[in-house]
Amino acid sequence: MIAPGTLAAEAAARRRSSLASGALQPIVADEERIEDEGVSFVLHRVSGRDPKRLAAAAGAKGVNPFLPPDPALVVAELSPTHLAVLNKFPVLDDHLLLVTRAYVDQEVLLDAADCAALALGLAEIDGLAFYNGGRMAGASQPHKHMQLVRPPLQGGRRPPRSEPEASEVQLQGGRRPPRSEPEASEVEAAVDGAGAFAIPMEARLRGGDALPFAHAFTALDPALFERRDAAGPLLLDAYYALLAAAGLHVVAGPDGPRASAPYNLLATRRWMFVVPRRAGRFEGLAVNALGFAGSLFARGDAEREALVRCGPMNVLRAVAGVAPATGSAKAVG
Repeated sequence: MIAPGTLAAEAAARRRSSLASGALQPIVADEERIEDEGVSFVLHRVSGRDPKRLAAAAGAKGVNPFLPPDPALVVAELSPTHLAVLNKFPVLDDHLLLVTRAYVDQEVLLDAADCAALALGLAEIDGLAFYNGGRMAGASQPHKHMQLVRPPLQGGRRPPRSEPEASEVQLQGGRRPPRSEPEASEVEAAVDGAGAFAIPMEARLRGGDALPFAHAFTALDPALFERRDAAGPLLLDAYYALLAAAGLHVVAGPDGPRASAPYNLLATRRWMFVVPRRAGRFEGLAVNALGFAGSLFARGDAEREALVRCGPMNVLRAVAGVAPATGSAKAVG
């Protein structure tokens, strides 16, 4: 198992070796800023040079790239149940996948082992973790995997980061409650030093503004991640509380409990939120969890133009939310 305090260095070393061998195949994308409703969104527009690589990143039908993963991309053994693996086709630098060793369907709810791996990843790397709960939510592979990236959500060098001040953990109940966000003073210290564009959506949190799309939010205490054994269970409790607050309930699935609708989970050492999903695309533009952090991906000029015309925040509003029920689902618990 990985030694404490070494994951970032191991990932950097594996990235260098896999680039040299050709195992790692980054997707080339042009980047631009789109200002909308107080957020400086990052738009990654794929280059015409990479259509084949982009198609490969979507996954070949019937092929599981995680069972087994390419040894050239494996960074570390996180636990008896999880591996850290480089994303073979990254748009962002330092993009890790936290993958279950055995096959588990991506739509099965996160469990104690998943949240222990999530806590370990965030304790090792002060980044953004996310989970695409289902194909409509942006999952490209059916094998369960969480993801971890280091801000800023763009290419290029990263500025030094200072440690945020600890803020008290507060779970917010209710469905899109009026006070679903922490006070501006609670967030200001937490995002200070992260850089203006580290995680674009944090600009809304800094100002104390509610995120303008369906979601459920909780603040986290960064000191939580100093106690790794305790962090996993607390993240699991927060996760289930957020699912309920977002209007999602647990239903029986063929291979384990699932949420009643697709959703995205985003987490840092400072906060966690869940976004229920009513659609996977808006005018052809696919949105995964990173979209709700302020990082969007366009496959060509047509998708870029649609995003600029409609506005990124309106795109997020359109795909977030719980769709009306179309059938019966058996609740669990």
